[in-house]
Amino acid sequence: MSRSPLPFDNFTNSMKNNWPDPYSSLILLFPRLEKISEYIAFHIATLMEEHDLLESDFHVLTAIRRSKKSPPFELKPSEICEYMLVSWGGLNKIMNRLEKKNLICRVASDQDKRISMARLTPFGDQFTKDAVDKIQQHRQAFLSDFDSDEIQQLNKLTTKLLNNIESYHSDSD
Repeated sequence: MSRSPLPFDNFTNSMKNNWPDPYSSLILLFPRLEKISEYIAFHIATLMEEHDLLESDFHVLTAIRRSKKSPPFELKPSEICEYMLVSWGGLNKIMNRLEKKNLICRVASDQDKRISMARLTPFGDQFTKDAVDKIQQHRQAFLSDFDSDEIQQLNKLTTKLLNNIESYHSDSD
């Protein structure tokens, strides 16, 4: 019994059959990486939808959680904007949504009372931990057919690629 082509196979086959000139020089790594990124984003978005949240909400929560080793986990909104490349208006919508869900609260900065910090609530901290655990389970499943040497090699190669891309990007600014 033959297996149906995977969605990525459909992409490569249609490219090869219908647009052969670019296909011949196409480095399939990049479309594959894009597809991998889509699947990763899909799993995060699906998990967040279960809680009436968006993928961007997850990224804000994890950015705040990474801010320190121990509570209170908090960041200035300007730091979140910089990290996420989101506008103030966009961030305000996200923070309002997270606040309504009791995942974050806004508190005055200890250093400057004029600055409002976004802080994970205890519920938000636990929610973020649980969400990351579920996402890590998905990611482990994605790598289930890899042995530890292959995972190390994949990590090494993607790190090298990312470093090259970041270097190229910073050089072109």
